[in-house]
Amino acid sequence: MTLAMYDISAVVDKDLLQGEVRDDLTIMVGGQGGDGSLTIIALLSKALLNRGYSIYRTSNIASRIKGGHAAAFMRASTETRNCLGDKIDFLIAFDTEAVQKASAQLAANSVVVFDSSREALPPGLVPETALFVPVPFSRLAVRVLRQDLFKNSLGFGLVGRIIGLPDEEVE
Repeated sequence: MTLAMYDISAVVDKDLLQGEVRDDLTIMVGGQGGDGSLTIIALLSKALLNRGYSIYRTSNIASRIKGGHAAAFMRASTETRNCLGDKIDFLIAFDTEAVQKASAQLAANSVVVFDSSREALPPGLVPETALFVPVPFSRLAVRVLRQDLFKNSLGFGLVGRIIGLPDEEVE
């Protein structure tokens, strides 16, 4: 089941779901190991490569057998860029720690999508000019797809929509 098949507009502003295509975009996805941060970046990279973007990817993974914080980053650009951008334009955070780690690097007009299933985000971590979108990914994954494991699928579908990818390209 994709976001196209599930009406997420009850928790996300419909205008945001119209998407905005950009020429240059730096994205971070962060959460605990196993949340799907690396998977979302891998899927976004493939979708944007298919659209002709140049992709630069990197990750920061705790060296633990199980658990620990993981973050994946990518820059998608219509020009070849061999580094991340100066600021993070789009953050998908599966936990508060991801927002804490990214907060100093968030662009003023960034989009921050936060998994609000377990906790509210403490005030002051996201710039006032940023668009903050709390989405209960874990709760939706359990309710709709019957497993918390699929929250990364919902995250991928939502970020695809927001950055202007057609539903067919994120299914």
